[in-house]
Amino acid sequence: MAGLGITTRILLGILLLTACAPQPTPALTATATLRLLPSPTFTRTPGRPTSTHAPPTPSGPTPTPLTHLVEQGETLLGIAIEYGVPLDDLITANPGISPRLLSIGQPILIPGPEGAPVVILAPTATPIALAFSGPACYPTLSDGLWCLAWAWNDAGSPLEGVAAAVSLLDARAATIAAQTVYSPLNLILEDGLIILAAHFDTEPPETARVAVTPVSALGLSDTSRYFTTQVDVTEGGPLSSGLAWQVRGAVHLGVEAEVEVGRGLVLVVGFDEDDRPVGLTSWEFGGNVGAGAPVPFDLTVSSLGPAIDRVEVFAEALATAE
Repeated sequence: MAGLGITTRILLGILLLTACAPQPTPALTATATLRLLPSPTFTRTPGRPTSTHAPPTPSGPTPTPLTHLVEQGETLLGIAIEYGVPLDDLITANPGISPRLLSIGQPILIPGPEGAPVVILAPTATPIALAFSGPACYPTLSDGLWCLAWAWNDAGSPLEGVAAAVSLLDARAATIAAQTVYSPLNLILEDGLIILAAHFDTEPPETARVAVTPVSALGLSDTSRYFTTQVDVTEGGPLSSGLAWQVRGAVHLGVEAEVEVGRGLVLVVGFDEDDRPVGLTSWEFGGNVGAGAPVPFDLTVSSLGPAIDRVEVFAEALATAE
């Protein structure tokens, strides 16, 4: 039967990350100063973020928005088609909503009318306080940039729909590119690791900054929609001198009868010897899973920069909505 959702972390390598849970603080903007180096790494500002500057609040008239209540089986794409609006505009107008995780009765703000700027319809977000680290950023062979930001859930309760705005800024703090990214895992338990990955296909200037600002994090008092999960790793180890790491194993659900999984996920995160994330990969599963039946996985995570020193494996399984 469905139990309280548990994201299982399996440690391969030298040690297991531990974290204390400090008292919640105001929402912070984490920043890192980047300087392009001959080697495939960027320098970053160590330590926890200190800036509290949030993105500017849009100004101008705000028309009365149209709200849609989610019905069973609906998706964000289907809602966008129904109202004739671009999916990107719908996501922009609802910064606190994960496209992968909609609940029946959830209000969705419909942008409009007739070409009105979406940004002025976006509600003011009041995210649960999360302190993201200064992001670790790695250039790509195509002159782009991958940035990984991470935090520990110290909000005092499980979270869903964790998202942050990741912005690439020039030396004058002007925005070069920006995007909203969501946690691969929908459910983040107390003290659980939150990791976000943003990719920019714009070549950064020689000196630039990357800012990470929390956008949404929904407190969750009832986790019964998630199955209890356990991850068993049977094989694992480094490949290519540590630039990749292979993990094989299985996910087990704490159920006594066959169940239907609406969306399951296995996430593997690689860390370097300084405990910075250097790569991640994920695999989704779903459908009927029998009692005691394992869900096997075979995943390889590659590093975006330094060699992988260890990996952690996470899993979750969300029940199909009735």
